[in-house]
Amino acid sequence: MPSRLTLLAHAATRAQRDAVFAPAETPAEEAGLAQAARLAEIRALRKIDRLWTAPEVRARQTADALAGALGVEPHEDTALADLDVGAWQGRSLADLSAHEADAVAAWLGDPEARPHGAESLAQLRARVAAWLEHIPIEGHTLAVTHPSVIRMAVAVVLEAPLPAFWRLDIAPLSLTDLRWHHRWAVRATGVDTHDYR
Repeated sequence: MPSRLTLLAHAATRAQRDAVFAPAETPAEEAGLAQAARLAEIRALRKIDRLWTAPEVRARQTADALAGALGVEPHEDTALADLDVGAWQGRSLADLSAHEADAVAAWLGDPEARPHGAESLAQLRARVAAWLEHIPIEGHTLAVTHPSVIRMAVAVVLEAPLPAFWRLDIAPLSLTDLRWHHRWAVRATGVDTHDYR
């Protein structure tokens, strides 16, 4: 029986709705956290062996809401942290495009670019790939993290070129299901939890 890794995107934030790069302390919206607590009704999530979470507030809140319903203690893992956009935190892509168009173009076009002074897409890929290589493959792991990390995990597993990162859409509280059988494989991605019961 293949081992399983389920990646859950954290509950929605106001920053996501406003298309703003969210600082670490950005909270999740209450409606999303209430929905996260109900995810324990999903049969596939009732039998998890471990629950991990990214360190940012929005991910921890989502994991805590789910943990209470599942009776599992969440553990933080910094490898699940959101893409670090440095000086761009708190700013919208529209604002950046209007005032730093060349920097945004470089960031979107070059996986090594770090115009915000923080983490490049290439660095995110290396971080996520290393995490996938070292997580336990026994049993079922549930990890609450960010769309950027989930998008990159799918790209890594599919051995897709880095521009594929921009072509994956991961909504709040959507699930991505990976299975291990000598290597990770994508079973499903971006699954709306309403369709997963």
